[in-house]
Amino acid sequence: MNKEEFLKAIYSTPLYSEMKLNVMDSNGNNNLIENVAKINMYSHELEVILLDGTKKKHKLLKGFRVNGIDPEDYGYNLSTGGCYLTTACTKARGLEDDCYELSVLRDYRDNYLIESQNGVNDVHRYYELAPKILKKIESHENSDIIYEGLYNDLIIPCINLIEDNKHYEAHQLYKEITLGLEDKYLM
Repeated sequence: MNKEEFLKAIYSTPLYSEMKLNVMDSNGNNNLIENVAKINMYSHELEVILLDGTKKKHKLLKGFRVNGIDPEDYGYNLSTGGCYLTTACTKARGLEDDCYELSVLRDYRDNYLIESQNGVNDVHRYYELAPKILKKIESHENSDIIYEGLYNDLIIPCINLIEDNKHYEAHQLYKEITLGLEDKYLM
């Protein structure tokens, strides 16, 4: 699997031909998984969906490899599960990594956003932008105030929209604010 194929797999692009994965866990144990149709690596797990629809999950840990490739070499941060802005906002509030806010938004990403190509593209773009935005925010003296503003203006409204089954609106709000942050901190 080359870098391009690996990135497509990470961003849940369906693979319509049979694929084999050699998955190595952090203990060095190898598992060959055959007849793979799709993989999802947005959360702290690798979900492998086989051609027959069977799902298998593997916990993502430091040192995890897929066909000899380390996901972190391609910008996938195993310590955050990819929810960069939400993680930063909840961390600034002293909340745990398994808090309600992170759980809702990770579930939304994994079960709604990545089900469409537009959602996959937006998540991919977000994963490119968010770490750079956070680096800029962290350089500000008042980063905690910025995170509190994002929590109130982005995280809570998105959760409310998701709870009201307004998934499209939640997607648009998160996208709009992220692009606004790009303009503010990266341009």
